[in-house]
Amino acid sequence: MSLRRRGKHSQNEIDKLRSSKDWNGASYALRKLNKSGIENGMSGETLEGLITAESLEARKDYQEAKLILQKVLQKDPENDEANALLGIIELKSGNESGVMSYLSKLKHNCHSLSSNSSFIRPMQIFSEAYYIKGNLFEKGGNRANAITTYEEFLKSSNLSEEVSSDAEVKQNCEKIAFRLALLYDHSDDWEHCLQTFRLAFRYSSASSENLSRIYSNFAKFLLRRISSNQWKPPMTKEESPSYYIPKDQVEECILLLLLFGETKEHKLAVEKRDIFDETFFDDLVIAYGKRHAYRKQVEAYEKLLSVSFGNFDYWFSFGNALAAAGKYKKAFLVLQYCLDLNPSSILTCLLITKICVNHIQHLIKDAILLCEKTIEKISREPINSEHSFLLPRLHHALGLAYSKSALKALSNDSKAELQQKAIGAYQTAYSLDQNDHLIVFHLALEYAETRQILKSMQLTRQSLLLNHSDAKSWLLLCLLLTSQNQYQDALQACDAGLEETYDVDLLILKSRLENLRGKENEALRAARDALRLFDELHENYEEDDDENDARSYTSFAKGDTTETDSFAEARGFTYTMPSEVNVLNEEKELGIDHSSIWLNISDLFTDLQQFKDARECLQQAKNYNALNPEIYYREGRIEETQENTSSAILQYQKTLSMDPLHKEAYLRLGLLFAKDGKNLLAEKYFESAIRQDERTHEAWHQLGMILQSRNDPRATEYFLTSVELERTCPLIDFSLISRSL
Repeated sequence: MSLRRRGKHSQNEIDKLRSSKDWNGASYALRKLNKSGIENGMSGETLEGLITAESLEARKDYQEAKLILQKVLQKDPENDEANALLGIIELKSGNESGVMSYLSKLKHNCHSLSSNSSFIRPMQIFSEAYYIKGNLFEKGGNRANAITTYEEFLKSSNLSEEVSSDAEVKQNCEKIAFRLALLYDHSDDWEHCLQTFRLAFRYSSASSENLSRIYSNFAKFLLRRISSNQWKPPMTKEESPSYYIPKDQVEECILLLLLFGETKEHKLAVEKRDIFDETFFDDLVIAYGKRHAYRKQVEAYEKLLSVSFGNFDYWFSFGNALAAAGKYKKAFLVLQYCLDLNPSSILTCLLITKICVNHIQHLIKDAILLCEKTIEKISREPINSEHSFLLPRLHHALGLAYSKSALKALSNDSKAELQQKAIGAYQTAYSLDQNDHLIVFHLALEYAETRQILKSMQLTRQSLLLNHSDAKSWLLLCLLLTSQNQYQDALQACDAGLEETYDVDLLILKSRLENLRGKENEALRAARDALRLFDELHENYEEDDDENDARSYTSFAKGDTTETDSFAEARGFTYTMPSEVNVLNEEKELGIDHSSIWLNISDLFTDLQQFKDARECLQQAKNYNALNPEIYYREGRIEETQENTSSAILQYQKTLSMDPLHKEAYLRLGLLFAKDGKNLLAEKYFESAIRQDERTHEAWHQLGMILQSRNDPRATEYFLTSVELERTCPLIDFSLISRSL
């Protein structure tokens, strides 16, 4: 037993000397072993021949090495190491045609892999030989045999820990696994491809020649080939609790791309301003986009532009990434530079207009000029396929820019002029493309603004036929019905819209309609559903664990109220202000959106005379946007409803100091002063309300009342105007429907 152990020990010593390329030391150890008379699993003469041949190969004496190995095969024809070494030497000597005559014999003796898997040097030889064999099959176009060869080695070699840690064995295993993964990818065998890429990754090291290629190709495979259902994690937390495990294929892809970005090949290419693999940045921004990491997209494009400054496509994509990240002003400047690079780009013009209309409204005039200039330029050119597709969108964008400008117009004349321009632009877009539901919807909305109700109704129905899940079209349809005093039909349309698309604005309108017909519980339920939906759409809320004040708004939203409960009696959670929201930052509209929701709920509770709850809603709105004049207008309405006239006047005046165009504040101040008998002051405010919007029917009526008290014959004309306008007045002003590209 002790002799066998000594023999085994001596074999391991010889193997270590061979694997470290110490041929003289291996020969000396072999002679010492033979003298002891202990069997080593292979004849001493055969092993000596292998060591001598390896020594000659190292000195590039290939011819002499082949002669010695052929002598070994004459005495031991089944010796796999000799066949493998002969194949390797034939390739190194430039005789590629003679390689397969030796390596093909390995196919029938694959069992030797497992029998020699505890020794390092045999596995160095076999791993290199199998890689060469598979690579030659690939060069010959025989992918099936190449896959079989690579699989044969990986499945049959059961490497010990010592062997698997050898750098040469790992490098060859990495190359085999990498080539096999690429072949699986080409054959659409994605399950095995994923496993083999991970095997190549496990065998790789910081000094691997293929390291950057493994990172890049593995990342491309994860991003462009498999779905989340096909992806499986590399390990479980129970198997490796100390390792970070990616959550999905996109996260694993991002990690691989980041590793690729740290490789010396990539860094060297960037330093030399020579992007050798531009798809790296493409993959990185796509992966970031899938995770909604738009700021990371921006960083990636900044690095790319540092080495490729004059590329229009990169700058355009950079502008898109900035817009997606909420950096609208920077996106505007970048896209302006894109126009300098390519003045004929209609798509760039459209994107600039979209940013101005949706997010930077003080630049809408610039967007209008840009659209008009682009349209004029296109009109002088022959129409091509790109023009036929983008031209309707360009007219649509121009119409929307006019429409948004009309909302901020300082006089009725300028407002009417801008509205007519908007209608003209929309009609042109509609004539070019009648199947775009957004063009149809915005034209319908503009007709509604100018109180052309029948035209608006027809187009709204057409918009719903084109896209029955468009919430804004359903909302416009409901408001058009309320403008005709068809409140029951409006409620039915609202319910139909909610079946198609569950929308916060529709739920708020439903609560108002239910409140209007005296169904307070139904109104509260709709408002609760609106809050619940808003909570699901915006995950910026945190639970307040303070036991002393643990009962607050959103248990009402969660449905924890009974039909007899008031809003204040149904507290359970609270919303907290997200720390990253900056109410003064024009580029973020999150605060405005949150504020609007709470303002609508406040109106509901004011109508129900639940003033404490209404004030709490206003406080929540103030947390998100303290500079919103609508908050102080609502506070004035609460004070007015409670007959606190002086406080209401102060709140309305504060509203006007923040927004001098607030027609409702002018109207309420006029009503309060008229109630106190201050007709001259009331008349001034009513006229101001009409200057802001000549369709304010209540202001016309109140002016008629004041003129009637003076026996002024114009009173009759004012009353008739009021009646005519009231006939088309919706429950909620059409201008409150959001409009965006």
